[in-house]
Amino acid sequence: MAQDYTEFPSTEPILASHTKIIDNFKASRSLNSGTSFPTTDLYNGTPCWRTDLDELYIYDGISAWTKFDASALANTPNIPTGNIAATNVQAAINELDAEKEPASPLLTDAVATNTIGRKNLIINGDMRIDQRNAGAEVSPAITNTYYLDRILAASTTASKFKIGQNAGAVTPPDNFTNYLGVTSISAYTPLASDFFQVKQNIEGYNASSLGYGKASAKTATLSFWVRSSLTGDFGVVLSWGSVNGNERGYPVLYTINTANTWEYKTITIAGDTTDSASGQDVGSRVGLQVRFSLGGGADNAGTSGAWATGNLQSVTGGTSVVSTNGATFYITGIQLERGSVATDFEYRSIGEELALCKRYYEISNLEYYRTIYSATSTAGEVLATITFAVSKRVNPSIEYTGATATNISFTQAGVNLQLATNPPNNGLNSTTVTADAEL
Repeated sequence: MAQDYTEFPSTEPILASHTKIIDNFKASRSLNSGTSFPTTDLYNGTPCWRTDLDELYIYDGISAWTKFDASALANTPNIPTGNIAATNVQAAINELDAEKEPASPLLTDAVATNTIGRKNLIINGDMRIDQRNAGAEVSPAITNTYYLDRILAASTTASKFKIGQNAGAVTPPDNFTNYLGVTSISAYTPLASDFFQVKQNIEGYNASSLGYGKASAKTATLSFWVRSSLTGDFGVVLSWGSVNGNERGYPVLYTINTANTWEYKTITIAGDTTDSASGQDVGSRVGLQVRFSLGGGADNAGTSGAWATGNLQSVTGGTSVVSTNGATFYITGIQLERGSVATDFEYRSIGEELALCKRYYEISNLEYYRTIYSATSTAGEVLATITFAVSKRVNPSIEYTGATATNISFTQAGVNLQLATNPPNNGLNSTTVTADAEL
């Protein structure tokens, strides 16, 4: 459709031009305008101007459209009071950049980079979703196993800690209802080659906005609430490179000052402009890892505060949780966002957060009927199709309980099962199907 723009008179003050700026803001997005939302060629951040509502909406990359409050930008600080001699929005922006006062870091990072679409690259950072264990603590934690959704335990030596949602039953920080709880179940001194951690693998599609390995790589800020029975310096590592996210690392120490007390931590990490051997995955593999260390040896440790080449698992000088029997490590409110300022935690609805988790793991319960046509019949088959609530990252692995299944076929969208109904009963039967497409 036609793009109509309003000219800015050269003698008109910028504040008087605000309405025209907003009008041009609308016109520049008219390719995605109308009385309904588009359904094809969507991506995270796609705009749509609803002409029936006179509002701009932004697509979240999954299933929801969120209204964008353009008026908030009109009230931000450091707006210049000069004149605009420009005939379109981009020229006006360029002219403003030349005459305005320096913007504050809060405006630059919190407003300019984080107002459209999701800002938090971490999924389930508030630890609400636990599809696998429904809040039960698991002891011991098994390496390369997911516990809370999107939270992976990794270790080189078995049976050193247990893990669970709200383990220890302490009160979470204000405005949170859940946390990840880790408890050491031994007094183990890590070998040089050891590491112990809980981490999240961030998909390349989501991590690509940081642009690691390029001259334009973005600064990011990690923030979280943490509590431990131990005090001192603890380590966390950002790691990326190759489809496994393990060629470049940024190890950094943070300090827990008081035992058994929730403390809020923020860490700002400059973008990594040095490319890795394989580059950053920007697709459906691992684009970035965030590794919270529970202890490790010198072979896998890196020096705090600098990017380095290598598969770094821990930080030199970090406290070892697994070295103290009964030591606890609790964490929640994990947020990783672009910019140099830690903003408030992004609270998403339970439906949104669950949908994000189900891209990687989903449990489906299927009920079906078996009808026996002969009084002596003992066998039969039922064909069933399960459509996933959310399309999976890749074709998932499938597990099922409650029936014997054969001739399974599946895609990212769903699974077809041929269920043998012997020994299940004549009448109503059920089976549980899990689809796993984790990184």
